[in-house]
Amino acid sequence: MLDFIGLGAQKSGTTLLYEHLKTVDEICLSKQKEIHFFDTDTQRDYTSYDKYFLHCDETKMKGEITPVYIYFDDIPQKIYDYAQQHGGGE
Repeated sequence: MLDFIGLGAQKSGTTLLYEHLKTVDEICLSKQKEIHFFDTDTQRDYTSYDKYFLHCDETKMKGEITPVYIYFDDIPQKIYDYAQQHGGGE
């Protein structure tokens, strides 16, 4: 289960945030910044998304940063659906 997703605008410091969070021992980020999983119109194959976090220790918070998520109205619902299928609360 993912713990957080970072979003923002272009040139708002998300790369700096990503690089900083990579140095925090309690956090494990996706190996790639800007996965763009939730902003595509393809079928939701969550196993392909979860593969971005296989390297993460289960004791750490897991997250990713894809800034453009802020611009899509349907992204919150897609993230909610993901969380519900992965045992997340409301």
